[in-house]
Amino acid sequence: MTPGSMEATRDLGPRIKGGELNYVCDKATLEEIKVALEVVRDQRLTKLSYTTRVTPVIVEEDVDTLGKAKEAGSRALFSSYVLERTCKIIGERVQKSMEELDLEGMPVGRWMKALSLDLSATLRKLSLRHCRIGDEGCKSLRSSGLTTCLKELDLTGCVISNTGAGSLATLIASQSFRRVIDPDFRGVQKLVLSYNEIGNQGYSKLVDAILNDYWIKSVELRSCKITIPCDALRLALVNKEIEVFDLRDNPMPSKAVVEEVIRILKTRHPNEVSTYAWRE
Repeated sequence: MTPGSMEATRDLGPRIKGGELNYVCDKATLEEIKVALEVVRDQRLTKLSYTTRVTPVIVEEDVDTLGKAKEAGSRALFSSYVLERTCKIIGERVQKSMEELDLEGMPVGRWMKALSLDLSATLRKLSLRHCRIGDEGCKSLRSSGLTTCLKELDLTGCVISNTGAGSLATLIASQSFRRVIDPDFRGVQKLVLSYNEIGNQGYSKLVDAILNDYWIKSVELRSCKITIPCDALRLALVNKEIEVFDLRDNPMPSKAVVEEVIRILKTRHPNEVSTYAWRE
C-alpha cells in the first residue's frame, strides 16, 4: 500500500466498516476525490456507496471541484476526466469483490462500460438512482449484459424514455434464453424504474418481457407517465412469482386495476413470506 492510500484510510477510516465505504462527494475537492478513489482501489470493499445529493455539472477540463463550483452555478462539479477515472477504478473493484454498489446522483452515463458491470462474479445489488443514464445508458446495459449474480437493479429517475424501456425489456427477455443454456443462471429479481417517462409504449414492452420471466419478483413503475395499465391484471394472475408490481402515482383515469393488482399480489404474497415488500 502506498503512503497516499494509507493517508486515505486515515481520512476515511470511520466510514469503512466491515468492508463498507460510504462517501458523499458533493463538495469534495479534486485532491479529496483522489484520496477517496485510492481507498476504493486499495481496500477490499464489499459494499460501496459513492454518491452526490445535488444535481452535478460536468465540465471537460480537470478542475478543483470546490473552487470552481460557484462559477458554474452548482454546488457539485465534476470534470469528465475525474468521472472517467472514478468509473474505471470502481469498475476494477467491481470485478474483484463488490457485492453492493450505490452511485446515486453520479452522472456516469457516458462511462457505463468502464464500470465492468458484466464482469463481476459477486455484484448482487446495483443502484444508479438519479444518475441520469438515459436511453443510451440502457442501451449500454443491454449491449454488455449484466453479471449473472445481479439480483437488484435500481434505475429510479434516470431520464429513461420508451426507447430505454425497450432496451431493458430486451435485457429481461435475454435472461430467459440464458437460462436455457445455463441452468445455474437466474438474473434480476427486482427492477425499479420509478420516475422515468417511459409512457404506455415502454410499459407495454416491459410487461411483454416480464410475462415470460418467472424469476423477476418485484417491479416498480411509479410515476412513469403510464395512463393505460394494460395486461397488469393478466400479469398478476399468470405470473405467480411476481410479488410486487407497483403502478401507483401514474395518471390513470381509474385506479381500479392498480388496486386489484395490489390486492391479488398482497394476498398471494403477504409480507411475512415474500422476498420483497411494497414501499409506502
